[in-house]
Amino acid sequence: MKRYAAAFALLSAASAAQAGSYDAPADPPVMPPVIVEDDAAASSMPSAGLVLGLAALIVFGVAAGN
Repeated sequence: MKRYAAAFALLSAASAAQAGSYDAPADPPVMPPVIVEDDAAASSMPSAGLVLGLAALIVFGVAAGN
């Protein structure tokens, strides 16, 4: 029985030593390049300057009317 216990202990120790081995690949993985494109605002959408200018005219017009 002691032989079986000793064999089991050695077997479990050997398998635990092999469980953590890792062979790294020779070349790192190649990822495709990331391309970031800026989307231009559509011509039908008003620009922020135009909206801000119209809002300022409305506010000053209401203030001048009171």
